[in-house]
Amino acid sequence: MKKGMLVLGFICFFTAAFATRANAQVNVGVQVGPNGLDSFHVAIGDYFKVSEQQVETCQDSNIPDEDQPVVFFIAQRAMVAPESVILLRSRGWSWMQIALHFRLNPRIFYTPGVYAGTPYQNGYNAFRGHGKIRLSDADIVNFVNLKFMSEHYGREPQEIAQMRAQGRNFRDINDGFTKKREVIEWDAKEQPRHHFGHGEDQPGKRDKQDQRDQRDEQNPRDGYNH
Repeated sequence: MKKGMLVLGFICFFTAAFATRANAQVNVGVQVGPNGLDSFHVAIGDYFKVSEQQVETCQDSNIPDEDQPVVFFIAQRAMVAPESVILLRSRGWSWMQIALHFRLNPRIFYTPGVYAGTPYQNGYNAFRGHGKIRLSDADIVNFVNLKFMSEHYGREPQEIAQMRAQGRNFRDINDGFTKKREVIEWDAKEQPRHHFGHGEDQPGKRDKQDQRDQRDEQNPRDGYNH
């Protein structure tokens, strides 16, 4: 009886541990990549060129998901290990304090755009001014994720700013971009068939014309009548 209870206890322990890790990585409706990371964290690794282990270390540091791109952004610009940024953040430092600690100019966070009526407006006004720039943690998180997603997915910054104005979070925005990217993918092994019309040159004809053009270049004529 005691042996059975002990086995049951071990099963419950490992089940709870697995569920905790799974809940930390996967939410309902969130896409999961082949390595166990959801699409948001896969995109972070791809954009910042960091390993899956570094992304998971950042996840395990109790830094909120949408703040994690800031860790890698500052680390890259300061040319330090992400762990150095995580350590300072764990001490309660603001993102602005960490940036100044590494002697980074606050303008590295800025992406030009039209931000009236969006959560970016206050931060944008700070960059436009001539005095000292003061950015809140929310401003920096907004601008870093804006730069990350607009560059990674090739989207206009204004498009993302408007999505934020509609109340969408960055994980949701990322999932939408990921799904749209998957829609336009196709199997590269399947070569498209081309149907040539009357006004189009077929490959064989183009090759013969290229050969004639090459001979003409080797034996140029001035084109004048003598």
